[in-house]
Amino acid sequence: MAAPGEALLDDRRLLTLAAAASAKASLSPNRLELYPKGMPAVEALRLASGTLAGLDGIPVRELHQRVRDRYPDAELLPDRPLLDRYVEQAELGLVWDSNLPPDPTFPENKGAYTRRRSGNTSSASGYSLFSTSRGHGPRLTKTEEQEACESCAQRLTASRNSRGFVVLQCRHDLATWAESALRSAFPDLTVVDVEADLIASMQAHASRMQIPWLTVVTADAAKPGTTDDRNLRTLVKSAMQPLTAKLRASAAPLLLINPGLLARYDLISVLTDLRDASGTLTGPPGVWVLVPTGSFGTHPTIDGAAVPIIGSHQSMVLPKAWIAQQNPQAGAA
Repeated sequence: MAAPGEALLDDRRLLTLAAAASAKASLSPNRLELYPKGMPAVEALRLASGTLAGLDGIPVRELHQRVRDRYPDAELLPDRPLLDRYVEQAELGLVWDSNLPPDPTFPENKGAYTRRRSGNTSSASGYSLFSTSRGHGPRLTKTEEQEACESCAQRLTASRNSRGFVVLQCRHDLATWAESALRSAFPDLTVVDVEADLIASMQAHASRMQIPWLTVVTADAAKPGTTDDRNLRTLVKSAMQPLTAKLRASAAPLLLINPGLLARYDLISVLTDLRDASGTLTGPPGVWVLVPTGSFGTHPTIDGAAVPIIGSHQSMVLPKAWIAQQNPQAGAA
């Protein structure tokens, strides 16, 4: 029987080894949470929001320290007034109040972040969802769709700028529109149809090995573990190798579509390789994987196979409203 705490120790050791083995991952010291080195500051602020729960009147110094304690290798938060924008983008529900008492540790620094309340008009930027500090009357609040669109655009831009790896989830019936929207919003993307490219590579490999394509198709229906199934998987693995090398060598950011065959043929490890290579000197400057799904979650899957993300920042849902913003026809779907 394992000694008390042994399982936790094993988990900590394994996660520490995983972080050490990756040139891009770090391990949060207290929560055993893997996250990317240099994680964008807004994302770090959003993910660290739990450390601010129940607090009010939060000085800048304390906000900096709590996020830094949680994610020491993330991008540093700026000072005010730019920090106000980061707090807003992270959707923390906080506004700056310059009238609050100063931080006792730094008495010269008056003011703190406080919870947004109806009728609260004190904001250094003059911005409030309810009214302005200049007495111009109530402002119109943003709709949920507008906020979803803005948040989506901000996260996509942050990921693009950080050359990161992100799984983009969307509804099955919006997959084509989502691809078109991403192409339109980020024209520098190289779109790779994983299914089409893998099948083409399999056909080329089968031809060189003088294997009739009908034999390959028949083997695809074979029961797992049979000779036909094993031979097929050997062929698929060989066909995938040059594709992986091509993806790793891409000079443009990648958008991978139709990744279902990676799950079917146990090739999800290809995404692990691309995740770790993304943004490095020897890898592509960013990798996005478009995954149509009927069930959104923080741990995305492709046909039941878990996609190897190292934190919720590497997964996001593309709202229908954002897709329709790029392609109005999608609004009718």
